[in-house]
Amino acid sequence: MRGYVFERFARSGPCVMLLVHSALATSACLPNVAAAEDEQQEALACRSPAPRKGLTKSGSGCVAAVATGSYHTCALRTDGSVWCWGNNDYGQVWDPSVATRPSPTRVSLRARVIGITAGGSHTCAKKSNGTLWCWGENYYGEVGDGTTDSPKLIPFQVALLGENATDVSLGALHTCARKNDGTVWCWGYNYDGQLGLGVAGDSSVPVPSLVSALPEGIAQVEAGAAHACARTERGAVWCWGNNMLGQLGNGDTAESEPVPIESAALPSCVARIATGAYHTCALSEDGALHCWGSNDKGQLGAVPDGSPALGAKSVALADQVMSMDTGLQHTCAVSSVGALWCWGDNEFGQLGIGSNEAWSATPLELTTLGAQIVSVHTGYAHTCAVTTDKTLWCWGDNRFGQLGTGERDTVEPRPIPVTDLCDAR
Repeated sequence: MRGYVFERFARSGPCVMLLVHSALATSACLPNVAAAEDEQQEALACRSPAPRKGLTKSGSGCVAAVATGSYHTCALRTDGSVWCWGNNDYGQVWDPSVATRPSPTRVSLRARVIGITAGGSHTCAKKSNGTLWCWGENYYGEVGDGTTDSPKLIPFQVALLGENATDVSLGALHTCARKNDGTVWCWGYNYDGQLGLGVAGDSSVPVPSLVSALPEGIAQVEAGAAHACARTERGAVWCWGNNMLGQLGNGDTAESEPVPIESAALPSCVARIATGAYHTCALSEDGALHCWGSNDKGQLGAVPDGSPALGAKSVALADQVMSMDTGLQHTCAVSSVGALWCWGDNEFGQLGIGSNEAWSATPLELTTLGAQIVSVHTGYAHTCAVTTDKTLWCWGDNRFGQLGTGERDTVEPRPIPVTDLCDAR
């Protein structure tokens, strides 16, 4: 259920936003001289902490980007090709002749790809020509081709977005995208108002629709299982959709909020957001991490007390956080020194600590890969990380082959390299 950001320059008000398709993306705001002269206003972007010197991808690996869905995983290789594996019941991996694909399988997109993202049972990719293509489950129009014919076994272009989608995030049954003009568009299932259109109900919208109630200047959009959040250039967070467990951060647990509302009591300058199934996290400019919503397995970094957190809780970590990701009931973060910490549910070994003990509310450092992590990606109950040598490692739930090891129906509590990915043709 993770979004992606593409490598490109996009003009946004008084600055030029440098966007990179990495989980370590920082919202660097470069001066737009003409606009600065006209308006003489300060840079708007909130920046996440920079990685330590030398913590960049290099070496013999092949991984440029990773996307983890509920039970499937995709990787974008440095040659621009897309490879997916895991649960394939709706063709979200590729080649629907097999229900599960435990090894990387190439997706035929006939063009170089610059970004990928994965959701419940659908997947999207952005080609180098700027167009967005999606495939997989489409019972609720989440592929965005104007129909609810499902499954979509070949990638379809989301034509209404043209060549303007800057970042995209997939929920369980809905999809949201930010265009290069800072507007947000959503489509798919709208039972909980997760499309942000002002209405909720058992209905579908199979084409991108403008989330008009958001303020101008959206810098990031993220879709959870049945909610979504957007971050402004000034670091404010607005959320909408399902709120039964307080995941919108507005201080209550209303069943749903179909209109975006500003999340309260957050740091003044939020640099990144991540939406799990029923919890949400925000990374502030100073590297502090705050989470709210469901905490039944300690996924907020606090001991569960039987109630969701209606306000943001600070997660105690030893170092500044550079990036993070959120799964069904677990959370992981990469520090500015390249260390990886995970907490929450561990029933399937998704914390990567070598065992599948029930859960941990205390962030646990995954030491087996060393302080060489550049990005982390969480599915419902599995986790993947990319190291500085551009190698992909995965662990946790492997019932559907989502770890890419060639096997299925296993639990792997320790990181395993996806060795077939770079050798596959």
